[in-house]
Amino acid sequence: MTDPAYRRARAAVFAVFGLNGFLLAMWVVHIPAVQQRAGIGNATLGTLLLMLAVGAIVGMQATGRLADRFGSDRTTTIAASALAVTVAGPGLASQGWQLAVALVLFGFANGALDVSMNSQAVVVEQRYRRPIMAAFHGLFSVGGVAGALVGAATLAAGWAPAMSLAVTGAMGLLVVAVASGQLVRVPPHPHHVDAAPRGGYSRRVLLLGGLAFMLMLCEGVANDWSALQVKERLGSPDSVAALAFGVFSATMTIGRFTADRITARIGPVALVRYGMLVAAVGMGTVIVSPWLPLTLAGWGLFGAG
Repeated sequence: MTDPAYRRARAAVFAVFGLNGFLLAMWVVHIPAVQQRAGIGNATLGTLLLMLAVGAIVGMQATGRLADRFGSDRTTTIAASALAVTVAGPGLASQGWQLAVALVLFGFANGALDVSMNSQAVVVEQRYRRPIMAAFHGLFSVGGVAGALVGAATLAAGWAPAMSLAVTGAMGLLVVAVASGQLVRVPPHPHHVDAAPRGGYSRRVLLLGGLAFMLMLCEGVANDWSALQVKERLGSPDSVAALAFGVFSATMTIGRFTADRITARIGPVALVRYGMLVAAVGMGTVIVSPWLPLTLAGWGLFGAG
């Protein structure tokens, strides 16, 4: 690849990461409206949101092998297109079972894209010969902020979830059409995954795995419940409730872009400790706050941590 080709490939992967964050944010800020349209309570919603996770897990497991067989450029294009199409599904659901099906499909596409675009990002980073992975994930958060703001605007304008999400998906397909031609072509390279060590994993690996699980759980809390929490606890309209996820995404974006520099100053262990403390303070603030500005600040601290 030539230098211009490197830059185009990097820009294409940036676009895919940003699109992923944007589409997810558009779904997140419409959760309260989708819940109301489907006529379901919080307990049922919580169960249905598990369908999103189930779909994502299946998509991740299936796509790893498909990326090896067909190349991450192809699977990224297909998965991103599928995510753009399926994002409209939850907005069209008028019953619980319809929402469950829509979330499984949306989750599958999201999980497939997660694996595919990260595989493509590794290839681009290797070609680029300098660390750029953090920037890719930063663009995901930037897309999340943009999606939250656009979603808040469409809600304030009175757009129905179906229209808002369908338009978003159509725009997403255009982004995929432009970006797909610039991805790095990866030849198929099927391989067998090595089994886990006979002696099992070390205590440190298990602890890090548990920490990673908790971090993903915390991010899931913000994704699934931030807008609903602000709406139900504080009585805010949907357009204002959407700002909770926007603030969370904005501070998480700042954290991702500055984490490397902070790590260089204080070390990774201290960063993890302080990050957990900040996140805990943020969530505690969200739980006890009776005021919108303080609640938004709590979600911001949660994202920063």
